[in-house]
Amino acid sequence: MLFSEGMPSHVSDAPDRMKEPPMDVPPAPDRHPYADPGSVPVGAWATYRLRDGAITISIVGREEAGTWVEIAGESDPDGISARLVARSGITLRAWYRRPGTGEVYPQPIQPASDSPPRETSPAGQTRRTETVTLSGRTFSCTVVRSSWEDLDGRRSVTEAWWSAEVPPLLEGSEFGGLVRREPVELGGFGSDAQRKVLPPP
Repeated sequence: MLFSEGMPSHVSDAPDRMKEPPMDVPPAPDRHPYADPGSVPVGAWATYRLRDGAITISIVGREEAGTWVEIAGESDPDGISARLVARSGITLRAWYRRPGTGEVYPQPIQPASDSPPRETSPAGQTRRTETVTLSGRTFSCTVVRSSWEDLDGRRSVTEAWWSAEVPPLLEGSEFGGLVRREPVELGGFGSDAQRKVLPPP
């Protein structure tokens, strides 16, 4: 499990040259880009293989203002970004652990790069039940096949596998957490995440 080993880090004052996190630390956008973390139990984690690598998302704490989420990338799992996400999805605070040192510094919160959605209309949807085996684990999934049509009449089709066994950390639906949707695939999940980045009070 990615977050189960080692001692928690502690916060140090950051000199100016360390204000910007290394490139292998996941960025902290001003809006949480994944599923609502407020509905997921503390300790839940999931790893996903994406087109450009893998990420692990962990729920490591909860307070009145929101939920603490830690995200680690594949290039250097020691470089972790922690952010406090409000119920509205706004990122309130963010800190990162500098790879190779274990030191913790404030992380700049960046404007989310939201691109306008392509205008489409639903052209149909079907559902089926299917058993899927990934990383040695077998899931009973609801597979949702959706077709869409854009303004030029071009159709596209997507298939997504969802399971109630998987925590909705990257994406969630009424059928549970995401297991697979090209090019995204679940790599593992659990309920024993430990906090690795300790921000100041």
